[in-house]
Amino acid sequence: MELLYMENAVGYVRVSSEEQATEGVSLDAQEARIRAYATMRGLNLVAIYREEGVSAKVPLRKRPEGTKIVESLSKKRAKHVIAVKLDRLFRNVADALSQTEEWDKAKHALHVIDMGGSAVDTASAMGRMFFTMAAAFAEM
Repeated sequence: MELLYMENAVGYVRVSSEEQATEGVSLDAQEARIRAYATMRGLNLVAIYREEGVSAKVPLRKRPEGTKIVESLSKKRAKHVIAVKLDRLFRNVADALSQTEEWDKAKHALHVIDMGGSAVDTASAMGRMFFTMAAAFAEM
């Protein structure tokens, strides 16, 4: 059971405007990339949380689907979070750093697929360092 948990992941897709949410193209494209990444990394994708018409300036824990991510990790349903871009999850440096620090302490990993053409995984020291710098740019 522990081994399976280690490979479980949840995905997160978000669009901020109602127009983007109703068109759904952006959400579907994000979801397809998350599914492909999970397959490539050998992760078992147990859920994809879709946030439609919600700004990333709202702290992750205060978004309806963001709350579900936090709950999935705390209840050990998953160990990994996958998002296409950092700004899908966070647009506030303090929120990004405090949330990922909590995940790091619990040995959860955040995977951001598109960070300038490369994926970043916070399970490594280099990934955490790059994520920290990128969080400031996402807020800007």
